[in-house]
Amino acid sequence: MWLTNHEKKFKPLDINIVGEVETSLGYKLPKSYIELLKIQNGGEL
Repeated sequence: MWLTNHEKKFKPLDINIVGEVETSLGYKLPKSYIELLKIQNGGEL
């Protein structure tokens, strides 16, 4: 699932976008998921 050969690099996680996504979904993302995104250098939400 995670790229190991750095085929595609993401921008660092923007916590403001996380908040926007949570508002849009009407759901608070689990802290463990947000921490994983930080470790994996962001991603796409």
